[in-house]
Amino acid sequence: MNDMRAQDTDAICKRRSEKEGVAHCATLLRRAILTNDALPDRYRQKTWPDYIRAPEDAYGYSQVRPPKFRPSPRDVSNMLPVMDWLCWLGGQTNGGRDAKLVMARARGVPWWRLAQRHGRSERQVQRWFDGAVAAIYGRFRKQVWEFQTSK
Repeated sequence: MNDMRAQDTDAICKRRSEKEGVAHCATLLRRAILTNDALPDRYRQKTWPDYIRAPEDAYGYSQVRPPKFRPSPRDVSNMLPVMDWLCWLGGQTNGGRDAKLVMARARGVPWWRLAQRHGRSERQVQRWFDGAVAAIYGRFRKQVWEFQTSK
């Protein structure tokens, strides 16, 4: 049974282009990072609630901001395996920098700010990002196509 599934995955990988695969991998990474950020922290919920320091907070005058990203059940199930890809990337040469770069881009940090932070040009930082996603896709090609994204 697993052998048939592996053959099907190989056939799918061969039919799809490299560029399409890297784009799908980048989408999976972005959604996994945003899902991780959107999930509640278990430990924070078990502590005492925050103290109310201002009167406008006590009576509900402050605006409640809904979360920007609402993960689907599929995003939640994809999150841990995809985050493992980032852990693998972190162990590679320049992987720490590249993993942080992928996480920053998923959270919407602009290219110019990343370039300023690293002291390089925007195009160089984009090359690092593209190389990081391509490295993940090259290592986990079969797994990338097993995951689907929610729209």
